[in-house]
Amino acid sequence: MSEIAISGQKVEVNATIEEGAVIGPRAYVGMDAFIGRGAVIEAGAMVEAGARIEAGAVIGAGAVIAERAVIGAGAVIAEGVVIRAGARIEAGARIEAGARIEAGARIGAGARIGAGARIGAGAVIAEGVVIRAGAR
Repeated sequence: MSEIAISGQKVEVNATIEEGAVIGPRAYVGMDAFIGRGAVIEAGAMVEAGARIEAGAVIGAGAVIAERAVIGAGAVIAEGVVIRAGARIEAGARIEAGARIEAGARIGAGARIGAGARIGAGAVIAEGVVIRAGAR
């Protein structure tokens, strides 16, 4: 069997879900993904193959965390956010509803990305920087 389905969640083979993590209904956790202690994956969110969600991070409803993306401890990813392959969101960063973080971008610790903003591929947002809502 290559996956586990519990109450509508789908967890692929070799995924690691640590104690205290919460996986919401209709959520998907891909092969070789890691969900840290106390992390929350809300309803309908997708954590794709090889992605890493650190302890205490929150992934909002319907958010998509692509392959090999890393979400740091305590980071908050709001509903409907898309994080592309290989992006890295550092500890304590907040990504607001509907924002898009393109492939390979880096968001520094404590930074805030406003609702609907788009961060381009390979961009680096420094620690503590605030990007306004809708920024491109």
